[in-house]
Amino acid sequence: MHKLISLVDEKLKENDLIVPMWKLYRGKTGTSIITFSTPESLEAILYYLKLDPPESLDDPLFRSRKFKGKPLS
Repeated sequence: MHKLISLVDEKLKENDLIVPMWKLYRGKTGTSIITFSTPESLEAILYYLKLDPPESLDDPLFRSRKFKGKPLS
């Protein structure tokens, strides 16, 4: 996982105009959503992932500290 985070970090250093696109699925309503975020948000997310990387790609991006490995709700 650290290798993937480092790769994204390197790409961000090469091009600071990356606009992340997120494809989400809301299970409660069965709705698919596409949204975008700012390059600054990507920097903040990478910083967070370096401090607290997930164990696998299947783990939620933002995890609860109280309930280890569970997504924030």
